Amino acid sequence: MAEWAEAAATTAELAGHMHENALGMLAEMMMSVHCLLLELYLTIYLNYADDAVESRYILRCI
Repeated sequence: MAEWAEAAATTAELAGHMHENALGMLAEMMMSVHCLLLELYLTIYLNYADDAVESRYILRCI
């Protein structure tokens, strides 16, 4: 009976670590996606901001 309890405790401990690792991986993936979306947003914004500045400059010159 003691062996069974020890095996159950070990299994529960391993399952807990697996759960923690899975949550950590999920959080890491979500942060990666968040960073990629932020980078995409900034790239698009900066490209359009440059175009807007150039357009205003051209309009001032005309």
